[in-house]
This record gives sequence, structure tokens and C-alpha cells, in this order.
Amino acid sequence: MHMKKHIFGILFLLISCTNYLAAQVDTEFWFAAPFFNCGHGSNAPYRLVIFSFDEEATVTVSMPANPEFTPIVRTISAHSYTEIVLANNKEEGDAVITTPFNTITQRGLLITSTGKIECYYQVEGDNSEAYTLKGKNALGTDFLVVGQKTYDNGTGGDQEGSRFSMHIVASEDNTEVTINPSNSILLSDGSSSSAPVTIVLNKGETYAVASYEGYAALNLAGSTIKSNKPIAVTVNDDSVTPNNWNADAVGEQLIPTDFAGTSFVIISGGNSYDICTVFALYNNTTVTISALGYSSQTFTINKGGYETISMNGIQALSITTSEPIMVFQTLSAVQGGGEFGGTVLPHVKCTGSGVVGYKSFSTEYISYINLITEKKNISNFTIDGVPVAASAFQAVDESDNYYYAAIPKSYSPTPYIISCLDGFFQMGVTEGGNDGSNTYGFFSNYGAAYKGDEYDSFQEGMTYTWLNHYMKDGVTPITFTAEGEYRDTLIAADGCDSVCTLHLKVNPKPYGDTDILVHTQCADDPYLEFDVTALDGLCHQLQFVFGPKAIAQHFRDTIVDYSSQILIPNSARAGIYEVAVSLLDNNQVLDTRNVQFTLLYPSSVLDQHWDDFIGVLTHNYNGGYDFVGFQWYKNGQPMAGENHSYTYQPLEMGAAYSAMLEEADGTKLMTCEIIATSQTEISIYPTLLQPHQIMRLHSTTDVTIWLYDNLGKMIYTNSFDPGDHQLAAPQAPGVYVIRIQQDGTSGKTDTKKLIVR
Repeated sequence: MHMKKHIFGILFLLISCTNYLAAQVDTEFWFAAPFFNCGHGSNAPYRLVIFSFDEEATVTVSMPANPEFTPIVRTISAHSYTEIVLANNKEEGDAVITTPFNTITQRGLLITSTGKIECYYQVEGDNSEAYTLKGKNALGTDFLVVGQKTYDNGTGGDQEGSRFSMHIVASEDNTEVTINPSNSILLSDGSSSSAPVTIVLNKGETYAVASYEGYAALNLAGSTIKSNKPIAVTVNDDSVTPNNWNADAVGEQLIPTDFAGTSFVIISGGNSYDICTVFALYNNTTVTISALGYSSQTFTINKGGYETISMNGIQALSITTSEPIMVFQTLSAVQGGGEFGGTVLPHVKCTGSGVVGYKSFSTEYISYINLITEKKNISNFTIDGVPVAASAFQAVDESDNYYYAAIPKSYSPTPYIISCLDGFFQMGVTEGGNDGSNTYGFFSNYGAAYKGDEYDSFQEGMTYTWLNHYMKDGVTPITFTAEGEYRDTLIAADGCDSVCTLHLKVNPKPYGDTDILVHTQCADDPYLEFDVTALDGLCHQLQFVFGPKAIAQHFRDTIVDYSSQILIPNSARAGIYEVAVSLLDNNQVLDTRNVQFTLLYPSSVLDQHWDDFIGVLTHNYNGGYDFVGFQWYKNGQPMAGENHSYTYQPLEMGAAYSAMLEEADGTKLMTCEIIATSQTEISIYPTLLQPHQIMRLHSTTDVTIWLYDNLGKMIYTNSFDPGDHQLAAPQAPGVYVIRIQQDGTSGKTDTKKLIVR
């Protein structure tokens, strides 16, 4: 046999676009690894090759049904790839492949990722093959097993025992699977049976059967597999040989019958061994074959039947049918040698991708990039940004509808980006060399061109508007008021169905009745402080609508981020005010709370004289207030009998003094606190100032002062001798702190708050 090298070309999306969704690009892949003849290419490694796209991806490979398997975790940077070797040779591969036959095993592979990836499974060596994992498009409940029915499995030497096999993995627990074999299967005791097989699999469990005979006509292509929950199916036609000399594995992860179609295009090198095999899903299915320069042919096949079409000398042909069919293509090496590659073909109507990439791993083999598209798109292609001449495309048949191009690429592993600026296309790659090695893969989208899933959420009580952005034409907004799973099916201008599923979640209202608070503050504070809790991390805005009394004090309605501040007007007087606070999301009101807030009398209505007297300033000095009732407080506790406009007793230095004051109209409010300080040693006043206003500093000792802004940054310091001194207030309005330290043995320190308005 000719020794094979690592040659499989991988297709991967290099540009992420919501309008162009590729079938194999996903975040979850199920796979049942197939059986390979251990004698044929015994040193071949088994591995996964994984590509990332626009974002970093953390990939986890696990066997959910096998607790003894240690998950493999890899992080891949954006636009990169990694290889995960599951076994170094076929002997080690026994721990990966889903055998023995006719036995439930726990070897189903699950590949998950935090970002979009593409993934394929490869076996190297003399019997190599690669299997593109198709993500959600691989899962289904109804499968027609496709393959080739022309070339037998090898029987001589290290090929002995090669067979066609089918491998099933369940994605959920309690999955009932029924296999209806098209021919006899090999039983564990070496005998055969053609009876249906029904088994129940749990998540990650696998089951495999193999054909009893190695003859192509008696293999298991044409079998059906049905289940009550989604499964994935892999087939492998082991060591297929056309001439008793060249032998090669031909296999694929299948797609369910949901992806059957009525229109296919086949591109071939025209070699004598090249074939495609057509399988019918319905009785009386009419199949028409047409190729440019050839007379069209029509035949009829029934459900369960198949027909093999020779591509000898034909570069491309189209297949159209009266009922949906499935097609498997078997392709020999592009440079001769006779060894095979094979794949299940996507139908071409309303499927495809807009941007696809290709990267070979070989410097010794030539590859062909095979493009299939409608005629209207042939002038829209670029490779690495360089336009592809429309003359590179040829009509498939006389209908002049679909066109194809087979573009050769040199012996280089350089990646290529292929894009169609407006339209969709299918893309396959065949790669091989003169020694007979060959691999063939189809990687573009098997499903509807616009098919996809969206995930979104909205707030309880709101209306969600959905613009299905997978559509190019005819977009109509759809509104929802409840969570659920919704499907939008529209018809685009080109007559293709557009299917998109919206997974919609409703978030509860983000805060409750007691979760909003506007603080009680001094009338001379610069900002109104408020708390809104339980926002669940949502960056909403808050709308403040003030009541008439607050409006009269020059408060103004405003919308702010919930982390912002609201200015208290300079002229605002003490009082109890009302405000309606609403939580906004995209200018819609989610919820509203009516809240009261209190502005206390500023501490500047009080004044301390000496060390034993604090009094309430009169009308002319306290901002225009007239008080008729008084109750003094010390450290928040009422002082018995202290109900005059002053308290006259030895003051406790450092204690907080305040007063409940009553106006003539019955309004009763507290003052903000004033801290008693030793007036015999040092005093500084006033503490409520205008910019540049002069402050008076009186000290009986040497002092040093420091002035800080409200962020703690020092903006001024100076030292003074005993006596009276004048200081200028800061220029900028705001809240400041002045720290005063007496020099000498005591070193007493005091602080005061300065407010510049």
C-alpha cells in the first residue's frame, strides 16, 4: 500500500457575519469515533483538529458516559487552531473507537467550546480519513445511511476483516434507537442477522454494527436509523479498494434526512473510478442527470433504492429530483493512484456559506477548491481579497443556472479566504498526490443559508421587538410579551425559506418596593445622594421627577445613570420633598417609586461661642428662618430641659450637638450637627463661604493648617503665630476639609468641614 501523509485540508470561517452561518461552525459537537482495521496503517494517530474564529475559545473534550475519561481542556486564541491527540496509534485507539460491535459502550465524544469553532476528527497512516463534525446539523432522529455501493472492502493481508460499519452516539438519556439494516450485520459470535436492532442509550453512550460481508453490494449503505431523541451517526467504509492494490477508508459523519434535497451539483476530476451514489427516500422518485455536452438522462428509484452514477470523463453534472434524495460522492486522488475520499453532499438550493477558508497541512500534494454557486454570483468571488475572474466558472449544464469552478492551489499550506460578496456558495476540497493518497471533504453549510439561533432577554412588563436579522429582504418586526422559543420563517427575494429560532427569556423587575432610597441630607450639601439596589448588574438610567414643592426650590427633573449625582440647588431650603424615581431601559419605564427625602437645616444656623455656649442664629444670619420651638440634642440624644434658642453649659469637646427646630407654620426639622471645639485655643469661621471669601482664624497658640479637597488631595498648608489671621476660601465650589494642629507639647489636632457655594 502507498503510505499516506497528513494531507487533509480543513475549511474554516475566518470572518464572523450574522448573515452567513456555516454548518460546521458551532459550540457543541457529538461524535462516535468509527472502527478502523488495526492491521492497515497500525501506527496511525487519532486526533481532533480544532479551529477558532473571531474570539478566544476554551475547548473541552469529554466522554459524558465514561467517568474514567479525564476531560481535555485547551484554550485557543482567536483565528488559531490546535490538535488534540486522543491516541498515538490504532492499538491505543481502542480506548476511543466505539467498539466492540453490538455492544453498548461509553465512548461517545462531546466537544464543547466557549466560542465558535470548527472541528474534525482524523486518522492518519495508510488507511487515513477525516470526519468533519457538523455540530447541531449532525443531530437528528431519522437517518438514511449513505455510502458507496461499488467498491469492495479489502480482503488480503493487513486489509483482512475490513467492513462497512455504523456508529451511533446519544445526546440525551433514555434514547431509544432502532436500526433497520439493509443487509446482514455481523454478530458477536461470527454469525449474521438482518433483523432490526433496538437499543436504549443514555447520554454519551454508543452502539455500533458492521456489515457481515465485505462486498459493496452487501454493505449497510441504505440502512435506516430512527430514534426518539437526537443522535449522531458516523459511517466508515474500511479499506475500500477498486483494484486489489490501492485501499483507503471512506467515511463521514452523516446528516439526518432533514437535510435531504432535490437539487445537487457534483464536481469531479473525471477519473474512471469517480462515482456518486443516489439514495431515495420516497417511492417513484424521478432523477434527472444533466451535464454540459451530454444528453440528459432520467430514471426512477423507489424508497430504499439507490443508483450509482459514473463520473468517468465528466467534470460536473447536476441532479434534480421529484422528491428529496441523499447523495454520497466517492472521489479518487486528483493526481491519480486510485485511492479514495468520500463525503455526503449538501443540496445546493437555498444552502451554502458567504465566507469560507481553506488550509492544507501538506507541502507535497495539490488541492482543488471546488466552488458551486448560481450564475448571478460568479462575478462576486474573491480569494484573499483578489477577485476571481468570472471566466473561471463554467456552466454545469444547459440550464445555465448553477456554475462551478475547480481552482487549483499549489503545494503550500498557506490558508486561503474565499468569499462571495453577495450570495451563497458551496465549497468542497479534494487533495492528493501521485502516490495515491487522497482526501475529500465538503465543509460549507448543509442547512438553510439563513438558518440559525438567537438568544436574548427583556424585562418583565416590557414588549420585546424582534427584527430577524438573518433576513436580507422583507424584514417585518415581531413583538413578544412572554418568554419562550419562537421561530420565524419568511421568504427571501430569491425564493428560499429563511428559518431562525429565537430563544427569549424574561428577566424579573430588577428592584422591589424598599430597594430605593434618597438620603436625608443637609440643605447646604452639594449633591443629593440616593441608593438603588438589586439592579442585577444592569446599567439602567434613573429618571427623577420632582414634586411641586421641590420644583419651587429649583430642583429640576432629570435623567441620570444610577451611579451619577444630582445637584442640590444653592437656594434650596430645609424641608420634606417628594420625587418620583423611575428605572429606565431604552427609554421605557420599567418601574416607578414615589419617594420622600428630607433636607435638614444646615449646621451653619448654629454658632458656638467660647467653650460653653451654642446658639441658634437669628433671622438675619441663619438664611432667613424664623424659629419658635427648640430642643437640643447631644450625640443624637435629647438634652433634658434644653429647649431655648441656645444651650449654655460646659460643652464636651468633640461631641456632636444639634437641635430640633420648629417654624411658625409647624414645620419641625433637625439641624445638621456641629462639633464642639475649644474656642479658647483656636477657632475658624465662617465655614459656609462664597469663592474667595475671607475666613478668620483665631489661635492662642502656634498652629499649622492643611486644606484638602473632598478626594483627600492636599491643596494648601501654612503655619501661623498666635493671634488673628485671615485666609481666602478656595475658588472652586465644593466641600473641603481643613485640618488644624496646635504646635507645642500637646499637638492637639482638629478638623472642620468647609463648604464653598
